[in-house]
Parts: sequence; structure tokens; C-alpha cells
Amino acid sequence: MSLVMGQVNPPAPNPDAPTSSEPMDKAIQHMENALNHLQETLANSTSEELLQALTSEQAAYQELLKLREQESQIARNRSGQRNNQNQSQRQQQQLQQLQMRQREDRYEMQREAQQQQQQQEQQREDLQVLNRLRDLARRQNEMTDRLREAESSLREAQNEQERQEIQRELERLREQQIQNMRDADELQQRMQNQQNQ
Repeated sequence: MSLVMGQVNPPAPNPDAPTSSEPMDKAIQHMENALNHLQETLANSTSEELLQALTSEQAAYQELLKLREQESQIARNRSGQRNNQNQSQRQQQQLQQLQMRQREDRYEMQREAQQQQQQQEQQREDLQVLNRLRDLARRQNEMTDRLREAESSLREAQNEQERQEIQRELERLREQQIQNMRDADELQQRMQNQQNQ
């Protein structure tokens, strides 16, 4: 946008041109507003700033159209003189450059917004995997402690019924421990696949 601001200069004085430079002044002001909103959009990633930037760009475009109409009127009044014709062509080229730059700015902003969204989604997914791994590690430690307690209780069992109940509990805890290890392996494999992409 700053390059465009440097390219759109007020036209040279013309004896037949209106004395007011209001369209050019307004166009420059709207372009400055659009640049500010675009910078805010990149900093804050808000759609509201993007909409305000687009509104300012459209307003600047309308002011440039008014300026072009003024130049066209001057060219019609002095059709025999090449000076106004060349000036109108320069204004047309500047307008085309402005439109091209606006399209490039919008494309670049959309691309950066998509990249930022992808990065945020990846960060959320990584955090979920990390939290899941921590939960599995905590559960694994708890089951290890419970297995030790059950094995100790088995050695101290007073009768066969008590030993069978403790054996069933040990079997259940071992199955849960195996399932936890499988879940942990699956999560680690998932993280490795993401890193290789």
C-alpha cells in the first residue's frame, strides 16, 4: 500500500482543471485509512479491521474515479492538445497500478490469514496430544502403584477366596496397563507422522 501511496501523486497544475483537489485529497486519506486497517488486521487477525480496510479501499477507488472523470472532461475540452491526453493516460496507469496493488494486498492478507489459522489448528492439536500423553502417564503410574499393592495383598491373603479376588483385580489392572501402553504408542506414532509431513 505504501508503494501505491508514493505512485499516486497530485496532478500537475492545469489552467482548465477545477481548482479543488478534493478527490485526490480524499483518495489519499482513504488509502492511508486502508493501510492502517490492513496493518491492524495483520497484527490482530480480526475480520472487522479487514472489512474496514476494504471499505477504505473502495472509497479511495471512488475518489480516484471522480478524479479520472475530471481529467476526462479536461481532455475533451482540450482534445487538440496532447498534454492533457498524456496526463489522462498517466492517471489511468496510476489507477490501474492502484487496483493491481489492492488485489495483491488482499491476496497476501488471505494467504497469511490461512497460514495463521493452520498454525493455530496445529498448535491446538499438539496441545491435545500432549495433554493426552500426560494423562496416560499419570494413569500408568497410578496403576503401577495399585499393582504393587495388589501383589502385596496377594502375598498376605488369608484364604483362597481372598486370593482369587486379588488375582482378578491384578488381571484387570494388567489389562488396563497394556491398553494404556497401546494408547501411548498410538499417540507417539501420530506425533511422529505429523512431524514428518
